[in-house]
Amino acid sequence: MPSRMGSPFQFGQAVLEPIVQPLYDSENIAAAVGVTRFFITTAGKNELFIFSGITGGGQLSAPRMFVIYGCRLVWTENVADAALLPDLKTLLYSSWFRLRVGVKNYIEVPSHYLPSGVGIAGFAATTVAATSFQTATSGVPAFFSRFSIEKRRIAIPPQQSFFGELNVVTAAANARRLWVYLDGEFGQEVQ
Repeated sequence: MPSRMGSPFQFGQAVLEPIVQPLYDSENIAAAVGVTRFFITTAGKNELFIFSGITGGGQLSAPRMFVIYGCRLVWTENVADAALLPDLKTLLYSSWFRLRVGVKNYIEVPSHYLPSGVGIAGFAATTVAATSFQTATSGVPAFFSRFSIEKRRIAIPPQQSFFGELNVVTAAANARRLWVYLDGEFGQEVQ
């Protein structure tokens, strides 16, 4: 028996389907004081280090909308290094992070306020095999958590410019890799 309910798919009207997928980017943070931007420079970047939907600098190309629920900074290394933790401590507590969408700064906090992703605290020693993958976090819950953004979510409208920015005040002894994850949902057109 046919249903009397109208179809949610109307001709000429876009239907958005939420797709959970973080936006991510990764950069080497130089052993120097300065600014490093994320989600901007895509030319010549390893495609594994940036979300594939960012084909032009600083804007999403394919999705219709992205809503941010959380922002995470994750420092990673792929070699055993006794200097890892002092460097991470220096960078974590001597830098600040900004997320800008359009002309507004939506997040502007010290880096240690942002939560880390999966990882452990204090995992760095010369006894660890050089082929193992290490991730270090601050080891304490962050003050500025996913729940802070969920109270007032951040939206990136279609083709709106945006970027993340790490401002290093005190340089670490060695260059380190930082991943930035914007947890959230895409509003992808179904029709």
